[in-house]
Amino acid sequence: FRKVDELQKITDRQLRDTVRHAVQGNYIKIAGNGGKRQITLTKKGKKFCGKEALKKLRPTVLSVWDKKWRVVLFDIPEIFKKHRDGFAAGLKQMGFVQIQKSCFAFPFPCFDELEVLADFCEVRSFVTILIAEKLEGSDLWMKRYKLAAQRTTKGE
Repeated sequence: FRKVDELQKITDRQLRDTVRHAVQGNYIKIAGNGGKRQITLTKKGKKFCGKEALKKLRPTVLSVWDKKWRVVLFDIPEIFKKHRDGFAAGLKQMGFVQIQKSCFAFPFPCFDELEVLADFCEVRSFVTILIAEKLEGSDLWMKRYKLAAQRTTKGE
């Protein structure tokens, strides 16, 4: 998508060609006549915009780690394979590490972003989110995220 400033730099012809492409591609519909026209995103257009927005979806990386892992578990039936694969790909794109086939972890708060991703992929009812203070094998992931090593006391 172009930023507003960039749109002001394009010619009228470029804008008409872009709108024509969006209409012919069934991304938008234009209704009405004369000066009162309404542009509406189609289902295909909403899906395209959603995918583009998801590409930019990233949880905030805090300067101080709270030493808690956000663990995402999901058990999505085979009949929703495309949704499951899209959800897993979205988690990877957002920076999550894959622990097992249907288990991912991230060291910073990310509930809002997970909600958006799960809703977009239509898998929310199959997803569980946990907050864990200890995660076996996390030393490797701590290095990946450049997190300070945790100090443990005897007996833990």
